[in-house]
Order: sequence, then C-alpha cells, then structure tokens
Amino acid sequence: MSKFEVELKIKNIGPHKDLCFSQDLDSNKVIIYGANGEGKSFISRAFRLATPNHNIDNADDLIHLDQSTGHFNFKIISQTAKELSITLNKNKIPIINNNTGLIFHVFNSDYVDENLRINNYNPNGDIDGYILGKEHIDLFDDKIELDRIKSKIQELEKEIDEHINNAKVELRKQGVQQNTKEFNSITKENLYNEVYYENVESYDNILKKLDALNRIPDSLSDINKPRFSSNIDQSLIDNIKNILLTSYKKQRFKDEFASYIRNNQLFIEKGLDIFKKERQKCPFCQQDLGQFALEIIQKYKDFIDSKEAKVIKDIDNYIDKVKNCLEDIKNFIMDTINANKMLNHIKDYFPSLNNINLTIPESNDEYINSFNKLIEMLNLKKQNIENTHFELEKIITKCNNYIISLSSIRDMNSSSIEHANITKSRVNEERLSLRKNLCKAQFNKLLNNLGDKIKEKKFLSSEEDMLSEKIKEKQQCMRINKKDKVYDTLTYFLNKFFDGKYSIDKNTFEIQFYGYNVGQKASKILSDGEKSIVAFCYFLASTHLLMENVDDYNNLFFVIDDPISSMDFHYVYSVAQSLRDIKKHFNIENHERIWIFTHNLEFFSILLRNNIMTHSYILRKGEIEKINRKYVLPYESHLTDIYNVSTGKEIPKHTIGNSIRHVIETICRFEYPYDKNLETYVSENPILANNSCIYSFCQDLSHGALRMQEPYTDDVIIEACKTVIDFVKSKYQGQIEAIELR
Repeated sequence: MSKFEVELKIKNIGPHKDLCFSQDLDSNKVIIYGANGEGKSFISRAFRLATPNHNIDNADDLIHLDQSTGHFNFKIISQTAKELSITLNKNKIPIINNNTGLIFHVFNSDYVDENLRINNYNPNGDIDGYILGKEHIDLFDDKIELDRIKSKIQELEKEIDEHINNAKVELRKQGVQQNTKEFNSITKENLYNEVYYENVESYDNILKKLDALNRIPDSLSDINKPRFSSNIDQSLIDNIKNILLTSYKKQRFKDEFASYIRNNQLFIEKGLDIFKKERQKCPFCQQDLGQFALEIIQKYKDFIDSKEAKVIKDIDNYIDKVKNCLEDIKNFIMDTINANKMLNHIKDYFPSLNNINLTIPESNDEYINSFNKLIEMLNLKKQNIENTHFELEKIITKCNNYIISLSSIRDMNSSSIEHANITKSRVNEERLSLRKNLCKAQFNKLLNNLGDKIKEKKFLSSEEDMLSEKIKEKQQCMRINKKDKVYDTLTYFLNKFFDGKYSIDKNTFEIQFYGYNVGQKASKILSDGEKSIVAFCYFLASTHLLMENVDDYNNLFFVIDDPISSMDFHYVYSVAQSLRDIKKHFNIENHERIWIFTHNLEFFSILLRNNIMTHSYILRKGEIEKINRKYVLPYESHLTDIYNVSTGKEIPKHTIGNSIRHVIETICRFEYPYDKNLETYVSENPILANNSCIYSFCQDLSHGALRMQEPYTDDVIIEACKTVIDFVKSKYQGQIEAIELR
C-alpha cells in the first residue's frame, strides 16, 4: 500500500491543550496506548461527533474547563487532503465539516450508555431500511454518463456563481448593503425560477439616476405652495346677487351733491370720524368752521347716515373683494408656474417624482371678463341703487365655477408639492429605493445574460434526476434488509464469544440465556465483562445501520476506545480475533481503517504480536509518540532470538535462558491462567520434557546467581532452542511463520 500522511490536531479538548500528531503511514490500523487520565476517551468522543445521525445540542463537557472553545482537526493526506474539522463553542451546537468521505463508527463508554445500558443491555431491534446492493447489476455506463452530467452541471454552476458574485461585487461598489432584501434575492434558485422583475428600468438608467441623486446641491430648497385665498365664496356671491337685484330708495339730495358723495364716500366718512373729535374745526386745516360749512357737514352726515350711503359702502366693499380676487388669480397662476419649474428641477435628482406633475390653471379671458363685468354692474348699482336690470346668472355662474376650479387645482397641487418636498427631505430613502431597483435591474440583467446556461443547467438536472432514478431502481433490485444484517452479525459475534450461552431473539432483539428470553433481567444476569462483550458485539453489528449501499462499507473508519473493560483474558483474545475479522466480515474491498485506544498493555501486546494492528503509539503528557515494538512485545523479541539461535543466524548469548523462560511461561499462562506453574507445564509437555536441560535453562540462566559449575556449551543451548521452536510450532505454527516472513 502506498504511503499517506495522517495528521491529528486537538486544541482545548479535555486535557489536550495543544496536541499535534503527524505521521507517514502505510496502513490506517493504529493502536494507541495511554494510561488512565491521559485523554484517550476525549479523542474518541470528539470522533463520535462526526458519526452519522449523531445529534447533540452542545459538547460543552468536551471543552477544557478554563476555555470556551475547542478545536479538533483530523486529516488524511495522500494525493489530496481529506479533512474532518470540528469546532466547539460553549452553549452552541458543534460546527462539523467532514469532506473525508469516511463514515466514522465509534465505540466508547458513551456508545454503551446510549445504546445498551439505557435498555438494560437489550439491543434496540426497532430497525427499518435497506442497504442497496450491486450484485449482478451493470451500472458502469450509466455511472460514467451520470458523472459526465454532474461534471457539466458543476461547470455551469461555477460559471453562474461567478457571474452572480461579480454582479454582487458591482452592487456593493454602488453602496448597496448586503442585508438588503433585493440584494439577497440574487440567487441561483431565483434565477432558475426565472423570477423576472416587471416595470424596472435598465441597470444603466438607474445608475445614472443614482449618480444624479448623489450630486444634489445643498442649496436645493423646498417648493412653495401657491396660495389662493380669495375672499369670494358662495355667500359673498349670493350677497352681490342680492344687492344688485334689490331696488333701494334714494335720498332727497340733489343729484350733483349725491353724485359727489357717492364718488368720495370713503374720504367723507373719514373726515366725519375726525370731525367728531374736533368740533367746530376743519379736520384737515384746523380752521374754525363757519355756519355755512357746518350746514354742509351736517348734510354730509345726513347722507352718510342714510340707507343709500350704507348700500354704496357695501357695494364698494364688494368691488374691492372682486378686484382682490382677480389679483389673487393672477398671482396664483404665476406661483403655480414657478412651483412647476421648481418641481421639474427637483426631478433631475429624484427620479421617483417623474410621474408627478402640477396642473397649471388657465388664465381664461372669458372668466376674467366675467369678474370685470361683475365690477361694472356694481359700479352701475352704486350710481343708481334703484336699478335692478342686470343679467347676473351667467356672469355669477362663470365666476363661481372659476373659483371652484382654481380651489380644486390648488388642493390637488398642494398634495403633490407636499409629497415632492417630503421626498426631497428623505434623500436616504430615495437613494435606498434606487439601490433596491438597481438590485432588481441587476437580477434582470443576469437573467438575460445567463438565460441559455440556465436552460442548459435545468435540462441537465432533469437528465441527472432521471438517470439517478434509473440507477437507483437498478440498485433496488438487490436490497439488503438492515435488520436482518444486524441480527446476523450480532448472532455471529455473540456465538464467537459465548458459544451458545447468550444469543439474541430475532423478533424482539432481547438477550437470551441458553435460548430463554431474559428481557429486563439481562442487566442483572450478565456479568460486567459479559456486558462489555454484548456492547462490543452490538457495536460491530450496528455498523450496518450506517450503510446506505454496499459501497459504503469501503468508507468505514472504526474508532474503538477500550473495548475489553472488565473482560477475562480469553475474552480479550476473542476481541482481538473479532477485530481481525472486520475486513472479511464486512466485505471491505480495499483496506480497513481502525484506530484503537487502550490502557491495557496485554491487549496492546496481543494486537501487535498477532499483526492485527500495524502501527503502535503511546499517548502521554499531551503527545502521541511512536513505540518500538521490541520493547512493547518482549515475547515476540524473545521468540525471535530463540529462532535465530536455532537456525544458526545468531550465536547463543547470555540472555537466551531468560528468552526461553519468557516464551514458555507466557504460553503457559495463556493456556492456564491460574493453576499451572512452569515446572509442571514443562514436565507435562512431551516435546519440552524430552529435553532435560529446558527447565534448568529457565531456572539457572534467568536468575542472578554465582555460577559454581561449568556453563552450558553452545551446542546444548542451540539444541534447547530448537526444542522450544518445535514446541511453539506444534501449538502456534503462525507465530513461527510470522518470524520467518520478516
């Protein structure tokens, strides 16, 4: 197998402040030894966060006590880098990114608690679903075509993404905020749905308007509302009509005198008011007045006090109001024209006002003449208050309609002017409105430019869906029931450990003791070691639950933390053999990936000397270091020394007696953990018993003492070594073959 690099970095998780491990490997079968408290379980628990369908609200208990964040990074680097990255923040859901393509399956105490202990060690049999098989199904051509379609879709999506990103960069340069709804609506999904914005100007036109808005002068003032506040109203017109059509009685004054007073009534009234305060004196020159003058003044007073004078005064008042109305009309028309000019100027900076226009009132001679004719009639009435011969209806109707029309125009224009002034005062709102429309125009522009690519992408996506469905239908021709697979695997491994003592009910998944269901009593019947075995067997069986199709088995990555808790030695050896069976049992086609953490040196040794695990390390003080197999596996090293002496590769050394004792004693304790001593074991084995020196070697050459007799010759020692090798071959041929292959 070719070399690859494995990198593990852990920061602020459990006791690991800053663990950094990197190693070139030729196999991902790794065992790591660590004493209790070194943080093995924290590593396995971090891996478990990446297990499929493993839901967790937070992982605060993994973070170092004096920290608020933690990081876990695992890489496999070959031609490309595959990475599992986990970020932990207190009180938050872990952020997990896994592009390794691997399916992590983790065994540790958390797994046991959540899957077995909670159910009194009865496995959960509520299992649905199937694993898609591929036997006898030729999907080669379909998959090649599917890969081609996917590649083309990715190419199109990349190009579409690039256009979208460029469009957004351009919008941000124009001051568009990224949280704008219209900005965030520029997505592939909306482009694919062809959500075209109607009634939106082109991007370039809106950009010009936005530029104009940015050039608003500080001196731009509000539009003044044209005022039209004439005193003429319906009641006044009614009063004019009434006074013109009413015949008033004239006073008995000479016509010349009465005409003079009518024409100068205001002047005379003013003089009489002053005269009241200045008796016997002229109010203008302050000279004493004679009798004749006083008589004339009295006549003035009598005339002014008469009904005729009061009528004339009212007529003069109405004439003034009509004249004021004409002046108001003139000013109103001019003010409206000026206001419209100002509005058009503001429109250059505020495009949203383009649809707003002011109504310019007409300066209609026909209506103006109506007011002048009304004045003429009042003047005629003034000269002869008895006169009632006036054609009033048409004149008054025209005047009244003109006033109503102008008032309506004033009110309508006033609303438009107020809106324009408010818009001008809200420059930021206008700018925001333009920028929103700029986003819409940019979207429309993208839709036009990418139309062909979007259509092609839609077509290819449809082809992809149909072809994927076709492949799926073919794969479903061979479906494997997950529950059956879990049951079969669980039964296989339970039998491997217990040889029929414990089994599993196929329907209920309850633990059976010699064929009888024990249900909730399982946790009381099973010993602690047996509970560990059941948990480990179910862990292996539950591997099938993570699979969607048979190819997924090739992506498995097992992380196993101390699977031998509370187990007897022969069970430990069975665990080791089960680990050896993983590749074969799950039909893994390439190579298996297994990382094991343990604090048990004997288990560590078994896995290494039986070549179940390839690479060995030790975790201590926050570092992972490589271990020399020679020091970890003394049995293997001693056996190698004996083999080399027996074959003549090496000459006997002073340590060979200790090697012979170590090998025989290890095998003795493996076969008889409690009730055999070394002397008895040697005497009961024919191969060893036939060599009279074997036991002596074990006793004499492996203990410190002064030698009082001649030492053993090399020939004797070589013969003893050959005897030991024959003995090991008779029992464990594979151990000798492993030495010969190295």
